[in-house]
Amino acid sequence: MVRRASIWLLDPSGDHVARSCELTEDITFIGRDPDAAISLPSSTVSRRHAQIRREGAQYFLRDLNSTNGTLLNREPVIGEELLHDRDEIGVGIYRLIFRYC
Repeated sequence: MVRRASIWLLDPSGDHVARSCELTEDITFIGRDPDAAISLPSSTVSRRHAQIRREGAQYFLRDLNSTNGTLLNREPVIGEELLHDRDEIGVGIYRLIFRYC
C-alpha cells in the first residue's frame, strides 16, 4: 500500500477543508509568495515562511526564519520537527492539517 501525504487548509471557521495540496516534491514551500506550492495570501505570512521536507517515508517541518514563526500543534517549531498524521501547522492566520495515509 502506497501512503500519500497532503496538507489540508482549513477555512477560517475551522469547520471544513477549504482546499488540499498533495505533497509530491522532496521540499514543499509554504508562504505568501504566489510561486510557493502552498501560497497563503496574508501579511501575517512571510514570503518564504516554512518548508516541509520529505526524507524517505518521513516528513519534516521547518520554519524559515519567518517574522511570526510557525507552530506545530500550537507550539513553536524549533529546528526541524517530524510530522505525524493529523498534526496541525499554524502559519500566520492559517491552520493547516498534515495528512499521511
